[in-house]
Amino acid sequence: MSKVVDLVEKIFKQIEVKEVGGRRVVVKRYDAEVGFIKWLMIKTASYVVPVYPFALSPRERLRREATFFEVRPGGVNTPRIIEVDYGKLRMVREYIEGDVFKPESPRDAWHNIGKTLCRVHKGEYTMGDSKFTNFMVSDKGIYIIDAEQAIEADKKSYKAWDVLIFLITTYYPLMTRLVDPSKHEGLRSFISGYADEGGSDVLNLLSGDIRFKTLSNVLLPPPHGYKLLRAIKGIIKV
Repeated sequence: MSKVVDLVEKIFKQIEVKEVGGRRVVVKRYDAEVGFIKWLMIKTASYVVPVYPFALSPRERLRREATFFEVRPGGVNTPRIIEVDYGKLRMVREYIEGDVFKPESPRDAWHNIGKTLCRVHKGEYTMGDSKFTNFMVSDKGIYIIDAEQAIEADKKSYKAWDVLIFLITTYYPLMTRLVDPSKHEGLRSFISGYADEGGSDVLNLLSGDIRFKTLSNVLLPPPHGYKLLRAIKGIIKV
């Protein structure tokens, strides 16, 4: 499964790193067909249990990401925008030195991403697409480097969706390594970090609401959906 995820990431790549004036920048195109296909697939999948208002429009995805990067909800780190071109449907932003988060990252990185995501939510924004590759670990802290589905919203179910997507996208690579993800220290550190920052009410909704129980069991092979939600309950009771 991890190889499939890596392949999908490469197919859906919308960004290019260039050197301009002696510095590296990231150029992201929102009119790329692969970007549309990716979000069409995700939105179609979300019809099983509709919980988030995804955008397919390239212009709207550009607007959402530019707004998020400018607002920096909760004071989180985001790349500095150099140029936004709504005509060409592209953004040029600073290149961030660091490593994209991965399941092999240290435990403290997991914990800090949990805190970062909760800060976004406390800033009354949600990401929609909160998969682990959208977070970068740098010397300056955690950066959110992809936010094209982010919206201003203080809706608890949207926040629970964000937490679930991060957990599920990290869960699959751990399963392929014969690790019990529900007992993985990093994954549990993410949940603790989110709770420590004040997100226990969202975790309670995620672990107890029938919609998320259904989603967990659809998106993860049995009995892992049940094990994940049980792990969340156990952590927030401590």
